[in-house]
Amino acid sequence: MNEKIDTAIIGAGHAGLTMSYCLSQRGLEHVVLERGRVGERWISERWDSFHFQFPNSTIELPGYKYQTADPDGFVPGREIVRFIQEYADSIKAPVRCGVNVIALENLANSMPYLLRTNAGAIEARKCGYCHRIARKRCHSTVQFRCAERHPPAAFERIPQCR
Repeated sequence: MNEKIDTAIIGAGHAGLTMSYCLSQRGLEHVVLERGRVGERWISERWDSFHFQFPNSTIELPGYKYQTADPDGFVPGREIVRFIQEYADSIKAPVRCGVNVIALENLANSMPYLLRTNAGAIEARKCGYCHRIARKRCHSTVQFRCAERHPPAAFERIPQCR
């Protein structure tokens, strides 16, 4: 039997965690699936010498601002990793690390999305992704924009893969 959940978010980077924050603020059931660790792309796909491209004073996620003594400086990538991981902890994001989404299928029943993962199948009424989830592997999926001005049921659907 497949696990059933209202919303599945694919990716535990800053965008996926922001979605999680917004859903949690509204008391909506969800899970964040991450193939590696929280902030994995910052950990494994950046040069060691990489620095964030905007001043420290601009680093902020909903409900969480980067604390620094140098607001005009440029934080190294490893600090962004720490910031993202601390954010996930502070918002108590329901992240499942090590869960790789292999396929995303649209179903015809009441749970329209089937996520096939290395940890088993998950059926979700809504599915959002926040990075390049296998653009080569899927025909259609949706992303959810989450902003304070949207009521809980008004998440916008945006076609992603064609």
